[in-house]
Amino acid sequence: MDYASRHDGVGFEQFAKVRRRTTPHSSLNPLAQYRKVFSLDEVMEAAMVRLSQHPAHVLPHRRRRGVGVLCSDAKLKTLDPDVRRRAVKISASVLTLGPLFESTPPADVSTLTSGPAAAAYEQSGVSPQDLDLVELHDCFATAELIHYENLQLCEPGGAGDFIDRRGPWRDGPSP
Repeated sequence: MDYASRHDGVGFEQFAKVRRRTTPHSSLNPLAQYRKVFSLDEVMEAAMVRLSQHPAHVLPHRRRRGVGVLCSDAKLKTLDPDVRRRAVKISASVLTLGPLFESTPPADVSTLTSGPAAAAYEQSGVSPQDLDLVELHDCFATAELIHYENLQLCEPGGAGDFIDRRGPWRDGPSP
């Protein structure tokens, strides 16, 4: 809400558009938790659970796991050609953590994202305009809007316009 109050063109409709955008994407995945495609009206008219948050804006709490196997270039060359074909090169990896103790002042989510993003772009020699796909965890639709800017997918204050012009959609410039 703070981000919306500081930037024109960001409000409840833009939060709803984030969720509206995700549903056609997840509907294509037979393993997705939610496969229903919501209209913008359905998202906006859902029962409110707290200020500007509807159930459609919040992912349910479920345990999720993912595994990645990392190896050197030398090791990769010894593996089966099919494995080599499917390998993904990691050009940069940057990790940040928020405060570990309750007595620590709350972390600024923008700093925790924008700093590592800038470092990863620098390490990899890649700019946001070079990206073909962005994997962004959207635990809350409101947070996703903030991260568009933090990841430099739009200009400062431009998250509302970015979602309005379908920037992060599958057919947009930064899916």
